[in-house]
Amino acid sequence: MSLFFHHAYLLSAPREMGIVRVKEVLANAGMTVVGNPDVRVWNEESFSVDTARQVRDAAATRPLGERQVFIVAGDTFTLEAQNALLKTLEEPGEETHIVVITPNAGILLPTLLSRLTSFDKKSAVNTPDTDGARTFLTLFVSKRLAHLEKMIKDKDKTAALGLLEGLMSVIHNDAIHSGADAVNASAPYLRELSDMRAYLTDRSSSIKLIMEHIALFLSERK
Repeated sequence: MSLFFHHAYLLSAPREMGIVRVKEVLANAGMTVVGNPDVRVWNEESFSVDTARQVRDAAATRPLGERQVFIVAGDTFTLEAQNALLKTLEEPGEETHIVVITPNAGILLPTLLSRLTSFDKKSAVNTPDTDGARTFLTLFVSKRLAHLEKMIKDKDKTAALGLLEGLMSVIHNDAIHSGADAVNASAPYLRELSDMRAYLTDRSSSIKLIMEHIALFLSERK
């Protein structure tokens, strides 16, 4: 694929995996990656507005070479960070390209998503199960555990990841529509879901322990 037909991209993937993937594509396109000041990475678990402003300031500068590529990776993005990134994407610097990496694109604002084009369709790892997530959140703990039985028995990590990403998407988007207080209140749940998602991608992880923990942990959420 030609990387530089657009100024802003989205890659749905775990942060570290996504960063490696982007660097591979840049290298294959003939761009020096190691030691190149035109290739910069911002990588945070919860992407903050302060870091988003660093990206904005960097985007206002000219590349030393033909172009500069900024890799922006986060498990979650605060509302303020997303708005700051949106302003950067609305007025991109000359020959500046930004790749946003997140394991769950559903947490991003529609206005931000509208500015991004797919970096690599083959790199999308899971489709968030938002319908299943909404159903899951309405259930009592005993019903949640029953709901998870087949997934756990089949050791179906794809379904488990889809449900986790669906939960992240639903909780994040509901909070965004409810205001700043709800966004702040949702943060610990999103962090926990993000951590569990990372554990679930480990080959030796236990779906049973992780998903049962989620069923119990989310029972505390009002």
